[in-house]
Amino acid sequence: MVEALTINSNDSDLNMACIEVERKALPEFKHGLKDPSGRLSSWVGAVCCKWRGVDCNNQTGNVVKVDLRQHDFLPLGGEISDSLLDLKHLTYLDLSLNDFQGIPIPNFLGSFERWNDSSSSWKFITVTLS
Repeated sequence: MVEALTINSNDSDLNMACIEVERKALPEFKHGLKDPSGRLSSWVGAVCCKWRGVDCNNQTGNVVKVDLRQHDFLPLGGEISDSLLDLKHLTYLDLSLNDFQGIPIPNFLGSFERWNDSSSSWKFITVTLS
């Protein structure tokens, strides 16, 4: 079992800058979303590991988790951008309980090389589109 050390997006002591290509991919992903509550308003600046819903590996700074499950906000909607493919170390994506109005799960989500590794323990991925 592979255990990833993650930096929680709520860790106030974290000042590790993100990997540049990943820091650019996340706002591109955000751009395709409808965010009526402004939930993703923290997605600015160089320290994407502190952005709401984003967790990083504490040794490499790579984004390993994007958790945008709808909780206490209005649901997200819009399009799911293929910029997520630039998150090469992403092992968890949760978009559940949002309102993507029945769009099909994008084919590119099957392109994540790490998601096809059956020996990894990170396989719990929730992509539920309403």
